[in-house]
Amino acid sequence: MALGVRTLPATKRDEVLQAACDRCEPMEVLVGRDGRIMKHASRFLRASIRDGGPHLIIELPTRDGKLVEYHRDEEVEALFHVGGERYAFSTLVEGRCMHELNGQQKVAALVLAYPREMENRQRRAHYRIPVSMAIPVSVAFIEVTNPGESFEMLGIHSGFISDISAGGLAVVCRQRLPVSIEVGTSLSISFQLPGEPEHLALKGLIRNVRKADTNEARILGIEYLREDYDIRSRRHIDLIQRFVVKRQREILKKLRIL
Repeated sequence: MALGVRTLPATKRDEVLQAACDRCEPMEVLVGRDGRIMKHASRFLRASIRDGGPHLIIELPTRDGKLVEYHRDEEVEALFHVGGERYAFSTLVEGRCMHELNGQQKVAALVLAYPREMENRQRRAHYRIPVSMAIPVSVAFIEVTNPGESFEMLGIHSGFISDISAGGLAVVCRQRLPVSIEVGTSLSISFQLPGEPEHLALKGLIRNVRKADTNEARILGIEYLREDYDIRSRRHIDLIQRFVVKRQREILKKLRIL
């Protein structure tokens, strides 16, 4: 199990899901299609007993305000928050229905099989350190398909690292990015840490995209894809971990002096 992830007991799972339904909490629905991970917006509606078994009913997912069609038996992953905690579960699509909301209007809804397991996921399992923009650290990233031993490069882009950890990094991009650069996009990334001689090359996955405080810049939250069989990848992540620990000690030392 990855750091920051904990499987919930069944009673706690039921309690969290019921709270999410009672509050119509928003959620992100992730589904794999054509070799890519697509993210859509939805919200909880209610837990239901249907055809002799428990189900979850959620609003039909949308992307950019448009309804997205889902298919029966399609596997999806749901991400959501309750009480400041982040949760996730995987399940299958059972079908569609019309759900009466607040006894007034009917909305298109998706019926999901009730998840057998649910995880509590902390937002960050690794300590992150800021990277000063006074001495910018550039990073090049290549959008790829079929991320494996053989992959197709779709476009080369660049940015600056704003923070980094042994689990991932945040990249500020000031240029206009194509619409294909989104959550779930696979990347090949390369950069050189300040004061370190070796150029690092890793594979990553975009986990979030947000707007920076100024201009039209975007910040990409990228998670490293750990490949245990790839010795070079493991070594590069170890080098990043040592760099982070070293800088963390320097930061703590300065704080003690101040």
